Amino acid sequence: MNPIRKLAARMGNPLEWSSVDKCLTIITVWMLIALSTPASLSLLPEQVGSSLFDTEFQREMLPFTGLNISLWVILLGTGLILRGRPGPHRVFVTLTILQWWSVEVFFAWGVGPMTSPALMITLGQAFVALLLFERVPALIGMGWGITLLVTLTTLSQVGVLPYAPMFSQLPYHEGRPDLAWTAGGGAVYLAAFLLFVALFHYLVTRWKEREQRLAGAMQLIRRYVPSQLAEQILAGGSAERGPHERRRLTVFFSDIKNFTATTDQLEAEELSRILNEYLSEMSAIADRFGGTIDKFVGDAVMIFFGAPTATDDRDHALRCVRMAIAMQERMEGLAKKWSDEGIEIPFQIRCGINTGVATVGDFGSPSRTDYTAIGNQVNLAARLESSCTPGKILISHATWALIKDEIACTQTGEIEVKGIHYPIKTYEVA
Repeated sequence: MNPIRKLAARMGNPLEWSSVDKCLTIITVWMLIALSTPASLSLLPEQVGSSLFDTEFQREMLPFTGLNISLWVILLGTGLILRGRPGPHRVFVTLTILQWWSVEVFFAWGVGPMTSPALMITLGQAFVALLLFERVPALIGMGWGITLLVTLTTLSQVGVLPYAPMFSQLPYHEGRPDLAWTAGGGAVYLAAFLLFVALFHYLVTRWKEREQRLAGAMQLIRRYVPSQLAEQILAGGSAERGPHERRRLTVFFSDIKNFTATTDQLEAEELSRILNEYLSEMSAIADRFGGTIDKFVGDAVMIFFGAPTATDDRDHALRCVRMAIAMQERMEGLAKKWSDEGIEIPFQIRCGINTGVATVGDFGSPSRTDYTAIGNQVNLAARLESSCTPGKILISHATWALIKDEIACTQTGEIEVKGIHYPIKTYEVA
């Protein structure tokens, strides 16, 4: 690893630094600039310096230079104190950005904002602020900087303030920039331009790397939590989801007929391959129809519609039943595929579906929770699955009432379910 890569690795991703560390970096850089600028001007040959720069103005600005350095020192000390304390520290961040903009705008006014590349620096500064900081303090700083720049430029145009007061006269000779200003000022602005380009490249590269990590994390999270819940979390949803909810859900259960007995006839590796292939196919179908995959228990699958995102009861029921139909159709294809591979066991699945009010939310301990649904209506869906003919889909009357106009069904009888004090009419999807 070359030295530059080693340094970048040690620095980490500036986008992931704390807001205080970002401010301290800016404070340090601009303090060095504030301290080095007078020293740099003093190194110019006396003839060049006296002919190009207004030495009287520089002397008049010494108190302001001292004030500028003092403000940076105060901010530096404050930042070092806040560094060990948690919190966004928005007031400190905003004050740092305001000071940053003030210094740059006054420098632009000093060299003439309309006749020098100074505006290029302010443009780069705006991009850096928006990349590094929260939107509100970045926009407050940019608004202050623009207001200050427009005010100073306007006052210069009407004669209240001088224009480009750092110069004894504008650095132009016979329509061309003065050679000393071109060489000296041009070198400074070129260095600033290259610095901003390097910084943009570094930040954008780190941003792309973070996006790639987030994409990988998204794929990993989707393997352990319901897809809809994972998308809400990564979109900025709160990790603390609040109290449980009572919602009307359409709940789906399925399992493979005689799966426990089947496991004794297959080697462990072959059983794992078949089960993973089956669950992968069923998961893909559930995602296609927008179902929330609650859990896998061996070969059993529980899915529900209506949480965490919801449309309406009829849509939930239709999508759930259509999902079950697609699963049965895909299962026929999988059974044929496995048969062609020499596995003679007749794989069939049973599907049970019910619509009713259930309690949904996070259940578990503070350190480990599951997003799931519980209640008698969930138990009814499980009972419908166990009562279903292999290869078929059995639904409750509540679900049938929502889909009967679009999906053909046949009434099959009634079942008794513990916790529900009346018989449940059942229907088989044709």
